[in-house]
Amino acid sequence: MTPPTARRRVDAKAKGSQRPAWLLPLISTAFTLSLFWRQFSQKPPFFGVSVPEPNSNPTCSVQHQDILHNCEDIRLLPNESPWALLSCDKGRRQWFPIFSDFSAHAAEGELFLWNWRDAPSTPPILLPFKGALNENGTTAGDFHPLGVSIVPVEGSKHRIFVVNQARIGGLIEVLDFDMEMASFTHIQTIRNRQIHSPNAVVALDQDHFFVTTDMYFSRNWAPGVVVEAALGLPLGEILYVALTEDDDGKRSASVQLVSKIAVGTGIEIDRESKTLWASSLSNGIYEYNYDFQPKNTGVAETHNDPLFPITVTASKFIRISFWPDNIVFSPTTKKLTVSGVVSIKGFFTSMTSPEAKKPSSWTVELLPKLSRQELTMEEGRREMSLRMADPANNVLRREEMRWRTVFWDDGTTFGGVSTGSIVCFGKGRGEGYVGVSLMDRGVVVCENTPSVRGWLVKEKERVHEEL
Repeated sequence: MTPPTARRRVDAKAKGSQRPAWLLPLISTAFTLSLFWRQFSQKPPFFGVSVPEPNSNPTCSVQHQDILHNCEDIRLLPNESPWALLSCDKGRRQWFPIFSDFSAHAAEGELFLWNWRDAPSTPPILLPFKGALNENGTTAGDFHPLGVSIVPVEGSKHRIFVVNQARIGGLIEVLDFDMEMASFTHIQTIRNRQIHSPNAVVALDQDHFFVTTDMYFSRNWAPGVVVEAALGLPLGEILYVALTEDDDGKRSASVQLVSKIAVGTGIEIDRESKTLWASSLSNGIYEYNYDFQPKNTGVAETHNDPLFPITVTASKFIRISFWPDNIVFSPTTKKLTVSGVVSIKGFFTSMTSPEAKKPSSWTVELLPKLSRQELTMEEGRREMSLRMADPANNVLRREEMRWRTVFWDDGTTFGGVSTGSIVCFGKGRGEGYVGVSLMDRGVVVCENTPSVRGWLVKEKERVHEEL
């Protein structure tokens, strides 16, 4: 028989060894969240994000609404040209390639040339390229452009790369455009299994380019598209493509994977610093460094594969407050801008219902990261206070505050900007802004960008009123 004192000691020991029922589930949950913390911490914030208000910049106006419809992309021609190339699609609201939903009544897409600097009020010029396109295999009426890129070749000749989300599949159309002769030559239609669902394109030169693909399940399985986008699965891609031609004149495209990315959207490069940026709709902005040395540059060959004279290395991830779409880097102003929307629900509501209010617009400029030494100086502290006052940074960590609002609107003036760029209007006129929208009509032109940021504008107005 066990003595009473021994029995009490055993009972006390048993009670001490018992754990609360909630402890194990708590530990399991914390461990699971820790595995995904990096992924969640790199997404745009879900709560506390500022909702754009009506545009208050008096220098902004929307032009050419009767001509330009649902324009996905705008690219400034190089070498300080006053012209821009626009990619538009009147049938965009009836054309949903990611869900394989193609209306037989959807209008065909178009490309325009527009003098944004010298004569922005002059109507854009519709480019007569479709004859050359249809003569070389692309089905007539099956042109629905997204991203576009243009590079000079020689003289007045330029090469254009266009993402074409055609009914038959995601294509890259390659065209040569002579501006003086206003003539087009279709060079190649690229249809490659690796370039499954292309979204944006940026050319390195006339034979090499980068392209983003959005989702693995695009055009395949609609429920998979929803799951992939909602979870931010990195099943999209950044690809490098090299065009080649054999002795018989047969053209082909060789494709190399650069990186996996979740819902790949925009892509851009800075040729001078050899920097590549790509945007992920569900995450943010990824920055890479690249080394591109094609054989015809005269630079000593440093790559073994002649088809891929390039190396790309990941540099950094840059968090952003909204869902980013396209990226533009201006070689003239040396500024990178990112455009996108705050509400995905508002985006799809506007897409499916033309009568609905347009989704909000937001374009921001990427600013240099402030060093610890700069933050100890008065100028650096003032710069940080300006960044903290800008709604583009109000839910980001202090070290992530690298954005300046260039254009924002609640959809009243111009909704759903997909691509926007800071531009230099010339001596005495300063910097302005141009942007296009996949949801709206026309092009928004602002003669100036805000000189004072974010909430500081409101604060100054309030103080002025009190005085």
